Amino acid sequence: MAEHTYVLGIDIGGTNIRMGLVDENNELSEYLKVPQESILTGEDTLESLAVYLEGYLAERAKGKDVIAIVAGIPAAMSRDRSTVLNAPNIRGFSGKNVQAALQSHFSCPVLLERDATMLFYYDLYQHNIPHKDIIIGCYIGTGIGNVISVDGKPLVGNDGSAGELGHIPVWDKTDICNCGNEGCMESHVGGKYLVELQKTTFPDVDIHDLFAERGDAPELDRYVEHLSLPITTEISILNPAVIILGGGVLSMPGF
Repeated sequence: MAEHTYVLGIDIGGTNIRMGLVDENNELSEYLKVPQESILTGEDTLESLAVYLEGYLAERAKGKDVIAIVAGIPAAMSRDRSTVLNAPNIRGFSGKNVQAALQSHFSCPVLLERDATMLFYYDLYQHNIPHKDIIIGCYIGTGIGNVISVDGKPLVGNDGSAGELGHIPVWDKTDICNCGNEGCMESHVGGKYLVELQKTTFPDVDIHDLFAERGDAPELDRYVEHLSLPITTEISILNPAVIILGGGVLSMPGF
C-alpha cells in the first residue's frame, strides 16, 4: 500500500505549463515548468497534452497512488467545468470538452477549473483568510484573472463565465481581442500589452525590470491607472470584505 496519496496539479498557462504532485499534507514534489509550446504540439493539442501527462506519471509517479488529476485553465468554461468556451491563449482548447478528452486517457478522475479560481483557493489557504462574505481576487498575468466569491462559493454565472473582468469593453476601443470581441480591457492592461509597451517604448529595459527602472515614466503611470479601473469598479459594485491582488505583473519588482 502506498504511503501517500497524490493529486497531479497542472497549471496550463499562456506561456508555460507547470505541474507537480501534491500529497494529503499539501506537500509538493516532482515539480516541472515546461514551455507551453513544447507540450501543446501538432493539430490535436489535447491529445499531445494527454500523452505528455501519461509520460510524466510513468516517469515521476511510478509506484505512487495518484487519485486525481486537476488542471487550471485560463479560460471561460462551462458551468459544469467540462468544456472550455473560450481560451484565447491556449491553442486548440476553445469549444472542446477538455475533461472528456483527457479523461479517456486516465483511470483516475480528471477535474478542471479556471486557473484564477485555483490560485484564489490557494491564497485563502496560504493567508488563513476565512472563506465567507464577499471576497474578490484579481490576478494580472498574461491576461486578467478574476474570482468573485459569495458566502464561500465562487460565482459561476448562468453559463459558467461569470467574472471575466478582462473582457469588459473599453470605451471607444475597437481593436479585436484574442477572444474575438472588440476593445476588451485585457488587450490594454494585461501582461501581453505590457510586453508590447516595453518593446515599443522601453526597448533598452528588460521586461522583468520595467517598473524597477522606469516606474516613474508617464506611460507606466497611465498603464497602472488603466489597470486600476476595472478592479475599483468591481470593488464599488460588490463592496467586498477582502480583496486579493496578485499575478505576475503585480509581482514584478518595483510595481
